[in-house]
Amino acid sequence: IIMYQILIGFLKWAGFLTLSYFLYLVYALLVYPYMCWRKYKKYSNVYTTPTFIPILGDLKRINEDMKKGRVHYYEKMQKAPEMKGKDIRIKFEGYNPLILLQSNKAIEEFTKLVPSKVDRVNTGRGLGKVGLGTFLFEKSTKRTVMRRKILTSFLSLNSSSRHIPAMMRHTSDVLKPLKQGQSYDFIDIANVLTFNIFTSVLFGDDMVELANRVRPYQNPDGTTSMLPLRDIIINSFKSHFVQIFHPLTATCKPLADANIINPFKRDHENYQVFLEGMKELYKNCKDETSICMQILKNEQTTESEKMSDLNTFILAGAETSSHGIVSTLFLLKKHPETFAKLRKEIQDAGINKETVTNESLTREKIEELDYLSCVIKESLRIDGPGAESFFYSAKQNIKLC
Repeated sequence: IIMYQILIGFLKWAGFLTLSYFLYLVYALLVYPYMCWRKYKKYSNVYTTPTFIPILGDLKRINEDMKKGRVHYYEKMQKAPEMKGKDIRIKFEGYNPLILLQSNKAIEEFTKLVPSKVDRVNTGRGLGKVGLGTFLFEKSTKRTVMRRKILTSFLSLNSSSRHIPAMMRHTSDVLKPLKQGQSYDFIDIANVLTFNIFTSVLFGDDMVELANRVRPYQNPDGTTSMLPLRDIIINSFKSHFVQIFHPLTATCKPLADANIINPFKRDHENYQVFLEGMKELYKNCKDETSICMQILKNEQTTESEKMSDLNTFILAGAETSSHGIVSTLFLLKKHPETFAKLRKEIQDAGINKETVTNESLTREKIEELDYLSCVIKESLRIDGPGAESFFYSAKQNIKLC
């Protein structure tokens, strides 16, 4: 009788917990996103989808467009007239509602609230796992602001212009093997180029060969590939981004956060390979003019902080820069009249291979040239029209527009 009562009691609790868990999933995946969509749809200055799409959200339309051979932002292009004049856009990344700023008014009001009422936040999931400990996702404390200033002080256009000869040399080395009349995937070529340049600027020219040494990378099918650090970074970045949409991220967050089952375990181990590769670069860096050496000599930050910030720079910067460069080149090719004006402007200013090698191409000089300034800003995503940024979270209720 006692065992029977224990069994009945266990089944009751198990049933209660199962029902509670089911109700939680219904609320998290359906009810809460629907309530957000319904709430913001009422505002005349807010754009959101005409109909509520459960679970997948905006990803459903993106997948449909890509299956038809369209670019992933095709839907956004079609809805541009409807978005015009809106201050805010509500986007659903899967079941996650995101608030995006559309108008200058919204951005101006938002920036006034940072960091007193709104600040950066790290969810610790997806890309947040590779951003743990970096200043990119940390709250805006005095120490975090100091770390940002230290690294970004080395990345201004005037500071970076001294690396132009090395950039030209790496560009020549990458393009030299290409054959006339043969087709290439220029994204792959640009990935090699930007990674080599980033490695050279951060650690010195002599570290490029070490960075390109192959290391083990675990594939989803269970096999192991030997890849250079560049490809490990790209694959790791993508795999962590995809984690956001994995069912366990929504249905069992503690299990996903613990990195004890695949794909989370595999992604974590691959990321450790990246970290070990970066440590090799730190230990072997000898170039006194490199950003790495200048940061490592700075006594204001800890060893861990220095490594985390440098890791983030090469993790997030190299591949995104390659896409920015390819996109810019594509647009120039698509608009030859603009390309012709750019070349004439550069020629009239007396800028050529010899002058950029021997003279500093300063920000002041570039800003005098309209077309060149726009190309550099577009390529490097300076003042770019990017629709999304890092995650921010409100510390209290706020009102925009």
